[in-house]
Amino acid sequence: MCLEEQLAAQFSRLQKFWSIRGYAPCEFFPATAVEGDSRLWAVFEDLGIKPGGVDAVLTSPPYATALPYIDTDRLSLLTVLGISGQKRRPLEHRLIGSREIVTSERKALEENIDQARGRLNKEVGAYLESLHRRVATADVGFRRKNMPALLVRFFVDMKAVLTNCYTALRPGGEAMIVIGDNRIEVGGIDERIPTTDFVSSLGISVGFAKVEEFSISVTTENLVHVKNAITHNKVLRLRRI
Repeated sequence: MCLEEQLAAQFSRLQKFWSIRGYAPCEFFPATAVEGDSRLWAVFEDLGIKPGGVDAVLTSPPYATALPYIDTDRLSLLTVLGISGQKRRPLEHRLIGSREIVTSERKALEENIDQARGRLNKEVGAYLESLHRRVATADVGFRRKNMPALLVRFFVDMKAVLTNCYTALRPGGEAMIVIGDNRIEVGGIDERIPTTDFVSSLGISVGFAKVEEFSISVTTENLVHVKNAITHNKVLRLRRI
C-alpha cells in the first residue's frame, strides 16, 4: 500500500470515529502529548504532577529490545520533524528498549552484571547472570552477544519507570501495563525471555500489588514477517497499596 493509500485509510478511520463519538457512554476529556523521559521524576514535576496526584496509568512500554522501534518512524521523523539520520541515532540510543549499545557500555554492564540482583531483584538478577554465562560461551552473533547487557539496561530503566508511576499514583490508583515477551536462541535452543514476569516482579518490588494479568491478541498487519512478530501480549494490572 502506497503512502497516499495509507493516508486515505487513516483519514477514513478518523472520519468514522468522529461520526460516532457523540454516542460514546462517557465524556471525552482534552488530551495533551508531552515529550519527556519517564525514567526521571523531574519530568513529572515539570508537568506539575505531584506524588499521589494521578488516578491511573496506562502504558505500553517497549518489548525488551524486540524491535528497532524508531526504524518504523524514520519517514515521519524526517518529513514531519526534520530529524535526519545523524540526529536520529543518539535519539534511538536513549530510548528504553533500544537495541543499540556501544562496546564500552556493554562491557561495563557485563562486568557489573552480578550487581543486578541488588539493583533489580533476585529473580531478574539470577536470570541475567545465567544468560550472560551461556551467551559468553556460545557461538552467536553480535546481536545475541549484546543481549545480556541490553536486558540489564532495559530492566533497570523499567524499574525506574515503575517507581515513578508508583510515586505519581494515589493510594488505590492502578497501572495497566501492556507488555509482551520476546525470544533468544542460545546454543541452538530457543527460549522465551520472560519479560512480562520480570516487569511484574519489579512492579511488586517497588510497592505495587498485582491485581491480575490477562492475555490479549495482537493484530499482525505485515504477514511477510509474521514468523518474527510478537503475536501475544499481556496486560498487567498493578495497584498502589
